[in-house]
Amino acid sequence: PGKVIPHVGKMFAGISSLQSKSSQLPDGIAALFEAMVSKDGEVVPLNNIIEVASKRPVKEWLKKLEVGMQNTLAKLLLDAVQQDSSSSLEPKDDSDRHHFIEWAKRFPAQVMILATLINWSMSVDAALSEEGDKSSLTRVLSIVEGKLQIM
Repeated sequence: PGKVIPHVGKMFAGISSLQSKSSQLPDGIAALFEAMVSKDGEVVPLNNIIEVASKRPVKEWLKKLEVGMQNTLAKLLLDAVQQDSSSSLEPKDDSDRHHFIEWAKRFPAQVMILATLINWSMSVDAALSEEGDKSSLTRVLSIVEGKLQIM
């Protein structure tokens, strides 16, 4: 793994390196990958530690790593979308702003931004599905504007 890790950033977009453990490992294990590190320096722990066996071909453990990264990001995105209760709130006061900031800090930046976009899309879809005036769309707009002011 030591010869491949410096090139991880070329293989996986947004990843600059991996955090691994390579000392005090059980026999037959060359490394344990515990987290991915983004190009912005964010450390994202993997849901499941990836074991690299000493005799395992590079292609096999890279595939296992890829699946592990995808599963981790999918779980984080699902959690972020579900926990974003601020999508229904207009951040008017300090409490709402604090709630949104605390939610945003729990997730990697790219996941937080994507979750915000998903929730915005669902809010716009729901507003367009409502019959009547444009007040629903106006409300969605003010929520987004409030979030942008916080960011």
